[in-house]
Amino acid sequence: MLRVNNISKSYKGKTILNQIGFTLNSGEKIGLVGCNGVGKSTLMRIISGIEKADEGTIEIDNPEFVGYLRQEFKINEENETIVSFLKKEIGIDDIEANLKTLEETMGEDTEKIEKYCELQEKYSLLDGYNFDYKLDTILNGLGMGKEFKDRRISELSGGQKNKVMLALVLLKGAELILLDEPTNNLDLKSIEWLEEYLSTLDIPCLIVSHDRRFLDKVTTKTIEIDEFERTCKEYPGNYSQYVEFKKKEEEKQLELYSSQQEQIKVLQDSIKQKKDWAIKGRKQGVKDNDKYTRGYERDRASGLASKAKQIEKQIQQMDKIERPKTRNKLQIKINTSKMKGSTNISFKDLVCGYEKGFQTEPVSLDCHFGQKIIIIGDNGSGKTTFLKTLMKEQKPISGNVDIGSALKIGYIAQDTKENTDLTIDEYIKKSIDYENLQDKSMIYTVMKQFNFAYEDKDKKYSELSPGERTRIHLAIFSLLDINTLILDEPTNHLDIEALEALEEVLENFEGTVIAISHDREFIEKVCPDRILEMVDGKFREIRVENIEKRRTEKK
Repeated sequence: MLRVNNISKSYKGKTILNQIGFTLNSGEKIGLVGCNGVGKSTLMRIISGIEKADEGTIEIDNPEFVGYLRQEFKINEENETIVSFLKKEIGIDDIEANLKTLEETMGEDTEKIEKYCELQEKYSLLDGYNFDYKLDTILNGLGMGKEFKDRRISELSGGQKNKVMLALVLLKGAELILLDEPTNNLDLKSIEWLEEYLSTLDIPCLIVSHDRRFLDKVTTKTIEIDEFERTCKEYPGNYSQYVEFKKKEEEKQLELYSSQQEQIKVLQDSIKQKKDWAIKGRKQGVKDNDKYTRGYERDRASGLASKAKQIEKQIQQMDKIERPKTRNKLQIKINTSKMKGSTNISFKDLVCGYEKGFQTEPVSLDCHFGQKIIIIGDNGSGKTTFLKTLMKEQKPISGNVDIGSALKIGYIAQDTKENTDLTIDEYIKKSIDYENLQDKSMIYTVMKQFNFAYEDKDKKYSELSPGERTRIHLAIFSLLDINTLILDEPTNHLDIEALEALEEVLENFEGTVIAISHDREFIEKVCPDRILEMVDGKFREIRVENIEKRRTEKK
């Protein structure tokens, strides 16, 4: 069980989390949602013990048995094999070595026998006796057979490393599992296996994810961290149920607010009318000897003024209903440039990979301008290697890539981390032709459109969350004359609002799109012209059904 008691956290005077409190019971699967930068990952780090809260407490029945998958991670021991790395991280290898030493030396030594029994108990709690069986089950489910166990981590793709870290969490987290964007970089088969595995697991899980279908399949409750108040609120059901419930809640709140505002207006009109009548009554001309009429008009004016004050007091004493706080819907605008020159991308017998390692089969492919191509495939099949070669981040083994002279490319890599001290303002200016930008204030207009405040311009790019970094890149595309988008897992780390905005812009984008993605909802919404599956370094085309029908329905 997990109890989060009034957790608050601030950075540089800005409140990130404000009195966050909830309980996660045995077997519950909670989806933690909220926009990028709202503090979801910060809360996960506080619960895991990596970061300290300014206020509040965390209660976990067995803190030693918590599995935590970070949104971003670095494996330092990349020369180790998968099995040796996992055993070391869980603590099984040391226990096994000590048990073996004691077996050989303890004899009838009472102290050593007691130590041996203690280690056995700890080994049992870590489920060491079932380690190999559980590891095989998890790796097989994640599409990494027994042959991977002795493979060095340095030989793995980014997605495969993600699977290793996920396996570590599932092997270690016997009491509580914390997953921060677990589907990032995972292939579709692995996502579907993980959905099934978590759904049948009788262990409490707290999950941050942008994958709407994943949340719908796994979670039973949703907790939202509010962007404005930085507090949290619980909603029953999975993500789709939360969206529907929240929509109805906001509609009801807006209806109550509007009704009260109408009531206040009626009362205020009544106040104005009575005050006007009172003033008119005081000024009413009567004959000097008509003292009764003069007294009546004076009393009537006084009574009207008194009633006006009573109504004012009534308004003041009302329990004011607040208008639901909403921010402007994120709209991504990328204008395609006017083109002079060739506009296609052609691959001729292109072989991507490494001289002494993985290599793709020769790829011959024509991508015509305006096409939307989605690339799918298992982790390690060569998808990212192919895009890196296209973007000249990696030299081809052989063959050619011909990029049309009229194409202006916007590229988002799978990993947007950069070792830089630049502020957001400096980073954007470096990425565009700032000197020739006619309206230099456009930078801050676009930043605001992407939900960055003016004060955020002085934030360091390196301090941004992964989702915020992706939004910065999309903002840069809005300032440039882009007509081609090359995207490697663009949905990774984005909050759902930004993800839906990206889906909308790609659906209506008039230029070329080549994207790697395993997000089922995203692929459907974008309506690709072609889906290419990379299987062991070779492309095969997947039939795209009813694309025109879906496009017609959306118009």
